[in-house]
Amino acid sequence: MRNSVFIILLLLGVISCSDNSVPRQRGILRIDVPSDHVYTEISVPSLFSFESSDYASVTTPEKKGSGIWLDINYPQWKGRVYLSYFTLNDTSLQPLTEDARRFAYKHAVKATSIDESFFGFDKQKVYGMVYDIGGNAASALQFFATDSTQHFLLGSLYFNAVPDRDSLNPVINYVRQDILHLIETLNWEN
Repeated sequence: MRNSVFIILLLLGVISCSDNSVPRQRGILRIDVPSDHVYTEISVPSLFSFESSDYASVTTPEKKGSGIWLDINYPQWKGRVYLSYFTLNDTSLQPLTEDARRFAYKHAVKATSIDESFFGFDKQKVYGMVYDIGGNAASALQFFATDSTQHFLLGSLYFNAVPDRDSLNPVINYVRQDILHLIETLNWEN
């Protein structure tokens, strides 16, 4: 009986040992995004208006100090665009633009690149800078827009997730188009 069990175990060991193992690739989360962009106008009375994605909701968080604060929430992707508005009557332009640049470059530690793109729309008097932050930085995109005399709008895109650019890239590209549309449709009220 002992010899039978030993022979069976030996046969099982020989049969189960083979070199057909295949290394498995590490999986990356796939996120599907809508193929279309649909927008609705959002207005902050007496200050500014813009078009925001219908796939997002705009909320006003509790006041955090001077200025006006808006959040554009993308709950399906745990993403949020934080908007901060300041009147230039209370603050000068140079410190605000320097703060925007400093906030973007705080991500240089984790970023693989930071690309700056200037924009200017003379008809609407909207001028500013978009900072595309590459790599696994906490924020993938930041921007500011101003008319250089009265209005200043600062925006930052964050996700409530571990920053993995490979997984988040489809969403980042989708929301980036929404942010660029926001900038293109931005109108100062006065």
